[in-house]
Amino acid sequence: MNYALDLSGVSSLPVQLNVANQVVYSAHDYGFDYSGLTGYSDYVNRITPNWGYLVSGSNPQPLWIGEFGTCNSATTCVSSTNSGDNGYWFGFLTTYMQQYGVDWSYWAINGTQSTGSGRTYGAAEGMAFWIHPGVGAPCQRSARSLAR
Repeated sequence: MNYALDLSGVSSLPVQLNVANQVVYSAHDYGFDYSGLTGYSDYVNRITPNWGYLVSGSNPQPLWIGEFGTCNSATTCVSSTNSGDNGYWFGFLTTYMQQYGVDWSYWAINGTQSTGSGRTYGAAEGMAFWIHPGVGAPCQRSARSLAR
């Protein structure tokens, strides 16, 4: 089971609080979790049973993509027609989020923690998408379009 990608259990065991309308479900989505994608409909077919049904089904629920990312080394990281590039998946994710009005966030990419100290975890900015000069413009356009 992958708790970040698989929220299928919510359909049979939803979170129920004493105060209604206070739950937001959160999914994570990364291109490396989808090998062999053949197109947008394939992507939708893969996410629908796991978390997509929360926004596209008969009983929509608040969903937030709390974590996603792509590489930062080339423009194909954010936009590509080649299924071997992260940009292939990223285009599907951003299209889906726009289509269903899914809220999202991203990790800070400035290499510091909230305390101002340098990072002490993970790889150094390998999955951030704003810092590479060739990637910045397409990512900024993606962010603006997602914010609409």
